Amino acid sequence: MKNLSSPRAMDIEMLQGPDEFATLCDCLFRSGVLRRDTFLAALHRRRFEAVRKAHPGSAPSAKLADIFRISELATMTASFLCLADASRLRELSRGTRAVGKNAVFSHPDARALFVSGCQHQDLHLETISHFDPTRHCWRSVLDVPASLSLGSRTFCVPTLLGVDGFLYVCGAQQNNDTMCIHRFDALKSRWTTLPPLPTSRSFCNNWPAISCLEGRIYVCGGSSNDEDYLSAVDCFDPLSFGWEALAPMGTPRACAAAAVLQGKLYVCGGETGTSSLDDFMALDTAERLKPGGSWETLPPMSEPRGGDANGEPNIVACVLEGCLYVRGGHEVDSMERFDPLTHRWESLPPMQTPRYYAAMVAFNHRIYVCGGKDDNDSEELSSVEGFDPETGCWEVLPSMNSKRANAGIVASGGYVYICGGRIYSDSGPSTCLRSVERYCLARRCWELLPPIPETCEPHSLLLV
Repeated sequence: MKNLSSPRAMDIEMLQGPDEFATLCDCLFRSGVLRRDTFLAALHRRRFEAVRKAHPGSAPSAKLADIFRISELATMTASFLCLADASRLRELSRGTRAVGKNAVFSHPDARALFVSGCQHQDLHLETISHFDPTRHCWRSVLDVPASLSLGSRTFCVPTLLGVDGFLYVCGAQQNNDTMCIHRFDALKSRWTTLPPLPTSRSFCNNWPAISCLEGRIYVCGGSSNDEDYLSAVDCFDPLSFGWEALAPMGTPRACAAAAVLQGKLYVCGGETGTSSLDDFMALDTAERLKPGGSWETLPPMSEPRGGDANGEPNIVACVLEGCLYVRGGHEVDSMERFDPLTHRWESLPPMQTPRYYAAMVAFNHRIYVCGGKDDNDSEELSSVEGFDPETGCWEVLPSMNSKRANAGIVASGGYVYICGGRIYSDSGPSTCLRSVERYCLARRCWELLPPIPETCEPHSLLLV
């Protein structure tokens, strides 16, 4: 007879069957006590350790090639293959390696969060932090080349990272604030400096619009010296590792929003004039790059939308279900969308809480707008709202754990990630936040993640 007198013995008895154990795990996952990815990672490590102990290598420091006896395998294969067949096997191996590389970077369970920013006291010290969701921790901080500084804003091109393993970071050279781009190879852990752009740009306040289309990087507009606005467009092709100057836009602009919709690059709003507050003018114009390489002028938006006079980002764009959504601008809170089928802009209902400097992302048939500053520009917000294109209405969602403005945001795998941002002050410098949290669409709640390891101001956020 089993002794079930103690509660612990009864608990153990209840977990003897696989159904009971699965039910317990499901309860822990739903309650938030145990994270599913953390559980799976720990289970994988335990199983791997058991296999390693059951089949040890020749030595603790044995290499993978020694364990699999690559040399013996190659000799044995060569004994019954002719030279032509061996060459075909080599090509097959190369193809398999490429498939494996793409599988690693595109697997949903291996996605990692990268945060790019600068230390608040020293704008010339750029950092990139890497968060591993499987281990629920920040694993490393990448060393950015010393020649790269921040200016006032940095950009990443998230589309390329998940395709070929490259992370592109744009910033300014320390000696003259000229725009430069560096590429990080995640497999080789090595930085490479891209050739200079055909059009020299200042990368301080009047930043260009940067986006990615079909594996190429497009840099649109900007300014040459923070006063002369540009209409120039430069395109970088990773295959040829070179730049090409494209047809200029119809309107010189900086601080604009760029997005890709149905294979076409859109550039909306921004500002033109000079850096002087007296000559600052926000734009209501929008245009798109056609496949032939020329720019097509679109109908004007309902109101001008651009960054503010201090170079702070305040216009955002995203794509959802065949339409382009543009929100914000200099002292503008509204949102509108462009339908390429009707070739018209449509003004959308206002949010329930007006805000500026908010983060916006399109995901899971909705648009999420998080944080920002209130309509009176008096305090930051933690509130979140979601826009449903089918109903045309905003829904108030659970608030974040922290108030934040100008934060980085990205969404994937059932979560909306938001990182960093600022708390502004009228009497002194603003405070940069290290906190990171994510919104779980299934449970409709925010989860705190470990903070960024470095005291930095995040500017770019992407998930790969």
